[in-house]
Amino acid sequence: YHKRFLGECTFVSHIFINADNNKGTTYILRAIELIEKEQPSWGTKIMGDNIDIFTYQFSPIDEFNCQSLILTFYKQTKIYVVFNGMNQKQIPSTTKAKLKFFSSLLFDDLDI
Repeated sequence: YHKRFLGECTFVSHIFINADNNKGTTYILRAIELIEKEQPSWGTKIMGDNIDIFTYQFSPIDEFNCQSLILTFYKQTKIYVVFNGMNQKQIPSTTKAKLKFFSSLLFDDLDI
C-alpha cells in the first residue's frame, strides 16, 4: 500500500515449528489453521509476477483493524503474517472483551 505499517505483526509458519516447544508448535498450527479456513472468504486476488517463485495475498481489513497476509514461496513454503493495526488506546472496551473471548477460546490452554 506504499505506507509504513505502525502496528504489531505476528508471523507464523511451519518453518518456525520447534519439536522441543509443544505449546509454541500448537499455537502455530492453530493460527495457520484459522488463517487457512478464512482465506477462501477473503475475495482478494493472489498476486505475484512469477507464481512459480512467489505469491502473496492480503485479506480484507477486519472490524478490529487487523489484516492477514499469506506469502508463498515456490508454491509450498508459506509464511502467514497478521497485522494488528490497533493500539491499546484505540480498542474500545467492547472490542477488548471480544478479543479476549476469542483469544481465550482459541489459545488459553497453551498459557503462552
